[in-house]
Amino acid sequence: MRRYLQRHARHTTHLPFPPGRAPDIIVVIPAYDEPDILRAVESLAACRRGGMYIEIIVVINHPIDTPAQVKATNLATLDILNQWATSNNSNDFKLFALPLFDLPTKDRGVGHARKTGMDEAIYRYEMVDHPSGIIAAFDADATCAPDYLKSIREGFESHPKADALTIYFEHPLAGTDYPVEIYHAIYEYELHLRYYVQGVRWAGHPQGWHTVGSSMAVRASAYAAMGGMNRRQAGEDFYFLHKFSAVGRLYPLNSTAVYPSPRISDKVPFGTGRAIGDMMRTGKTMDTYHPEAFEVLKHWLEQVQRYFDDPESVCVPASMASFLEHASFDKKCRKLRQNTASRAVFTRRFFQVFDAFFIMKWLHFFRDNHMPNVPVRQAAARLLQWQDIPVEQGSDLLKVYRALDKNRTK
Repeated sequence: MRRYLQRHARHTTHLPFPPGRAPDIIVVIPAYDEPDILRAVESLAACRRGGMYIEIIVVINHPIDTPAQVKATNLATLDILNQWATSNNSNDFKLFALPLFDLPTKDRGVGHARKTGMDEAIYRYEMVDHPSGIIAAFDADATCAPDYLKSIREGFESHPKADALTIYFEHPLAGTDYPVEIYHAIYEYELHLRYYVQGVRWAGHPQGWHTVGSSMAVRASAYAAMGGMNRRQAGEDFYFLHKFSAVGRLYPLNSTAVYPSPRISDKVPFGTGRAIGDMMRTGKTMDTYHPEAFEVLKHWLEQVQRYFDDPESVCVPASMASFLEHASFDKKCRKLRQNTASRAVFTRRFFQVFDAFFIMKWLHFFRDNHMPNVPVRQAAARLLQWQDIPVEQGSDLLKVYRALDKNRTK
């Protein structure tokens, strides 16, 4: 961890209070213009801890060109969190606020804030020589089940090979916090997320995983070994977790739940808040990738081992062939085959080349060049039918997809 901090950590401002003892879990929350952040903090504070020592680090951040109103909110948030800590910190639960104000414009965004907080967690674990400590990523507008913290520890204990966990989540679908139209929109957006993951898994690719920033945890030593969090302004969670999925060290944790917010947000160029805002603004329903994109992918991936045994016998669908040519994949595959001695090693390395990022490129290529996106409910129903999962007229599709994820063991 010390080597990681020397090579990759960027910030030099640290919390003024070193750990009195090794934390079991450090939860990192990026916060930008979050006046209601105490809801997230108190949800974590209400969790059962089972004797664990928990630290919460809230990284309150804004770049130098942030509007004055947001800067004022962030200053107020810092004061609110410090007051809460003074009144509520205890021997086994401590909240710290880490202000990152007036950052250079290039350092704006959730990726930089999340990285800063997770690097700070590494710094704290390194001070007490605790490489097996756990870092959990959370969001300022999320809440969690009461067994969230306890389940994270048990998740790593039950999966000793896991370097990272992706934690089960559910958006609220009803209530009084938001207009009914937002609850309708988040239903479709979450269905889109789950449809994508199930489509990738059904196609036979090993990197079909949810990558939600508020719903992930990682061992400190593994975080450092993998080079830490990136500083992307959006999608940082996707790029981070797939570093672990590519080497088979990512596992699901379905014994608890995180409840991300369905609110509208323009803080990032894509993601939940942006998608909900687009649906509310246009009045349109959610579109998603055509299911035939996954069908073509499945047909091709079923022949992966032929690339090692007899590349000339591979039958590549026309749409996939044009994509592979566009991506110069054949050259990559020939080089991989030349440098691989066994079929098993070839297959493992194949999916490290044709990885989750390649899948996204493929889906966008298929959308732009072959079949456009379709309504998410139509696509989700079709994929279930192809898997022989009964779907009746008017079925609650999201309930079915949630159950598929909830029952996943690896």
